[in-house]
Amino acid sequence: MILKKVLITAASNANAYQLAYHLPHHEILFADTEGQKIIIPDGNKSSFAHELLSLCLDLDITLVFPLKLSEQKALAEAKVLFEEYGISLALPDLIQAQKIHQLKHLHSELSIPYETVVDFASFSKAILALGYPEKKIAISQYEGIGDLIIIKDDVKNDFFNGLKFMPFTLAAKVLNQNPFTKIHVYPLHGNMQAVRFIKLAEDFVCLNLISDELKELIQSLTTNLSLFGFYELFYCEDKIIRLNLVTVL
Repeated sequence: MILKKVLITAASNANAYQLAYHLPHHEILFADTEGQKIIIPDGNKSSFAHELLSLCLDLDITLVFPLKLSEQKALAEAKVLFEEYGISLALPDLIQAQKIHQLKHLHSELSIPYETVVDFASFSKAILALGYPEKKIAISQYEGIGDLIIIKDDVKNDFFNGLKFMPFTLAAKVLNQNPFTKIHVYPLHGNMQAVRFIKLAEDFVCLNLISDELKELIQSLTTNLSLFGFYELFYCEDKIIRLNLVTVL
């Protein structure tokens, strides 16, 4: 493993420290828009990429983990610029990001098919058609960011395994608002796992204890999709539900 000087953003969020904990052989610096020794601009600022590049050059940073969604969107367009200065950005480029978002089209045999709903009436209809309440149903934000939530009325949250549950009554209250946020709806068959992993050019680190079969699948995905960064994969039995960068909103 090659020692790198690493900058991790969103330092006020626990995800930043979970990531740092699993990079023990790297020199870690934390940054955020406030409350940190290293202050960076908001990711929505038009000059964000150039200001961050200047900071990285001043601090001799060679690897950046941008954890905020606004930062990831801004830097996905600047990967080549950073690489020209010997700085790696731990996120996919725009083309690879689109492939990850469309994972079911690349690996339909491995992915759980989902429905996209655009209003509350469609949501209610979709989960009933998928077998609710006898069967567990999961929902997620359309872009794949944020939590994956299981709609189940008689199960408590399993925070230690990264799983979150919500009764239908609460989900209905949250979703039945204007404007409605487009969501994906997934049928679940069997037990679900939330797996986080770090993929760097020279290293692969899984943050969870998983089976050898699942580890081989994840490593195959990281190779085929040229993944690079801090990812979270939701997996149910032998099917992938969702694969995304770990993101702080």
